[in-house]
Amino acid sequence: MNIRKYIAVFGILGLFAFLPVSSFAATFLVGDESNEDVSAPSNIDDDVYAFGNIVDVTGGAGQDVVAGGQMVAIGGIINGDVYAGGQTIDIAGLILDDVHVGGETVTVSGQIAGDFFAGGQSIKIDDKTTIGGDTYIGGQFISLAGEYTGTVRVAGEDIKVLDGTVIHGDLITYGNTQPSIGSSVVVEGETKHVKQDQKIAQEVKKNVLVTWVRRIVSLFALALVFVYLLKKYSERVVESVRVNPGKSILIGAVLMVLFMPVILLLLITTIGIPLALVIFFLTLSLFFIATGFAALFIGSFVMNRIVRDKKKQPLGWPHALVGAVIY
Repeated sequence: MNIRKYIAVFGILGLFAFLPVSSFAATFLVGDESNEDVSAPSNIDDDVYAFGNIVDVTGGAGQDVVAGGQMVAIGGIINGDVYAGGQTIDIAGLILDDVHVGGETVTVSGQIAGDFFAGGQSIKIDDKTTIGGDTYIGGQFISLAGEYTGTVRVAGEDIKVLDGTVIHGDLITYGNTQPSIGSSVVVEGETKHVKQDQKIAQEVKKNVLVTWVRRIVSLFALALVFVYLLKKYSERVVESVRVNPGKSILIGAVLMVLFMPVILLLLITTIGIPLALVIFFLTLSLFFIATGFAALFIGSFVMNRIVRDKKKQPLGWPHALVGAVIY
C-alpha cells in the first residue's frame, strides 16, 4: 500500500480549494469523428491540451502544453512545460521550461531552457538545438548534436554523438555497446560509459510494464464496481469532493496524521491490541476504497473538461478508465 500516493491525491484535491479559478484556465482541443486532426490557434495565453490524430501546436502557448496523437508537432514560444506522446513527435521553437516526450520517433530542433526527458525507439537531436538544463534520454537509436549546458545521460543500443556537439557538463551513457563519439565533440565534464546486461535490462523493463498495467487494470476494475454497483452513491461522493474539496483534504489530512499515533498508543496496552488491529485494517480498507473514488473524481474532472457539454454526464466506464490511467 503506497501511503504517499494517498497523500498526493488528498494534496491535489486540496489545491482545488485554495487555487483561484483562473489557475485552471486552459484551452482543450480534441479531434472528433468528422475531423480527427487538431490545430491549435497561435499565441494562446493559457495551457493547451490537444489530442487527435495529427496534432499541431506550432503557434506557441502562454503556459504548459500537453499533447497526444499519432503525429505531434510543437513549436513557437512555449512559456511552460511540454508533455507530448505519440508515434512521431517533432519539437521545435523556444521552450522556456522542461520538455517530457515519448514516442516511436522523436525529433528535436530548437531551444529548451529547462531539462529534457525523452523516451522512444529513435531519438534525434539536431545541431540547431540547445538545452539549458540536464538531458535524460532512453531509446534504441539515439543521435545527439547541438549544445547542452547540463549533464547528459543517455541509455540505448546505438548511441551517436555527432561532430560539433558541445556538452558543458558530464556525458554518461548506458548500454551494451560503446557510443560513437565524433572527434570534434567537446565534453567539459566527465565522459563515462556504463555497460548494462541486456537480459537484466529487459527483465526490469518487463517488470515495470507488467506492474503498471496491473495497477491500471486493478484500479479500473475497482472504479467500475463503484460505477455499476454503487452508481448513485459514487456520483454523490464525486460531486461532494468537487463542491467542497477543502473538507475532503481536511479529513484526509487528519486521518493521515492520527493514523499511526493512535495505532502505536493502542499497541502499548494489552487491552488495546485487538482494537489497534481492527483500526489498522479498517483504515487500510478505507484508503483502498478511496483510490477508487479518487480515480472516478479525476476521470470526471478530466472528461468534463474535454467534453464541453452543458448537460451533466453520468459516471460511466470512460470516467473510470481515464481516472485509472492518470492516477
